[in-house]
This record gives sequence, structure tokens and C-alpha cells, in this order.
Amino acid sequence: MKKIIITIIVLGLNGIVVAQMPKFSIGPKIGFNTTKLSTDADAITSKVKSNFQFGAFVRIGDKIYIQPEVNYVIKGGVIKGDTLPGYPISQEVTLKTLTVPLLIGVKIINLKAASIHLVGGPVATFALNKKLSIANPGGSWPVSSTSDFKTASWSLQAGAGVDVLMFTFDIRYEAGLSNMYNGAQDISFKNNLFNVSLGIKLF
Repeated sequence: MKKIIITIIVLGLNGIVVAQMPKFSIGPKIGFNTTKLSTDADAITSKVKSNFQFGAFVRIGDKIYIQPEVNYVIKGGVIKGDTLPGYPISQEVTLKTLTVPLLIGVKIINLKAASIHLVGGPVATFALNKKLSIANPGGSWPVSSTSDFKTASWSLQAGAGVDVLMFTFDIRYEAGLSNMYNGAQDISFKNNLFNVSLGIKLF
């Protein structure tokens, strides 16, 4: 009888612990990005680049949750300008990066099979590889080499999404917070990004 009572108590306590544990999901994700290098220099404009991304996410919580991610993202842009007659600027910057968003999500509509959420938070970006293509005869202004761009930078990401069964679909905008430029010129470059992604919650 004592063994039965002890077993019932242990099972009951185990059920309480499991019930108190936050909901947990993990899975892969893929996405499509458009990125642009914004600058404060009037003589320079920037064109948009498009690339894919892939990575993984962890979601901890339910109605309110935290979602850290690790993604491989190609960022950068095409720098254009015309500071000297006959010497147009055309430089393409490609940054292959590892991004680490730490996001907070809130489900504004939460049904059994589907939900709608808002999400946002800081993003740390680390450049794994830098590439610079120069297509102007006037020299390498304002970017002279890949070392003119910092290895690490910060940005802020915000957006909305839909969960349907095990699928999670997000649309987000990422605004650069820190100056990525590390060169000799008095110029600021920040990488802005628009992203559409699809993830699968494995459990």
C-alpha cells in the first residue's frame, strides 16, 4: 500500500513539474532577403541585393515566448555615385555573415491549429567572409578594401508571422544600428534588410 501511495505521489509531482515547464520548439528555417547599404553621404546611393538565407531557431514559451536564432545570411549592397565627371562609382559589397537574433514574440491571436504573432529584438551580425567588387575607373573610393567594413555589427529586427500546425511563416524588417564602415572616410554605412522566412517546428 505504501509503495502504491509513493508511486501516486511521485507521478503527481512529475505531472506538476511537466505542466510548469515552458513550451519548447526547435527547427530549421529558410528565407529570402533583400539587403541595402544605407549611407549618410549625399553623393552616394545604394542599390538592393537579393539572396537566400538558412538557419535554425529555438522557441521557448507559448503566448509570450523568446526565440533565439542562428542564421547564415548574405548581406551587402551596390554602392553608386558620381563625385567626379566621367568617374562614376560602382562598388559591390558582399558580406557572408552569421546572424544571431534574440527575439521576443507575442501571439495576438492564438487558436489550436493556427496563430498570429508579433516578434522583435536585437540582432548580432558577424562577417565570416567579405568581398568587394570595384567596377569604376576612378579608383576605390569610398571603400578601398574589405577591411573597411567591420567584422561585427548590431541591428534591430521586427515583424509579424503566422503559425499553421508545425509551420511558422515570418515577414521581418531589420534596421542597422551600428556603423559598419571602418575606413578612412567620414561616412556611415548601415545594412538594412527585408526578410521572408519559413520554419518547421520539429517538436
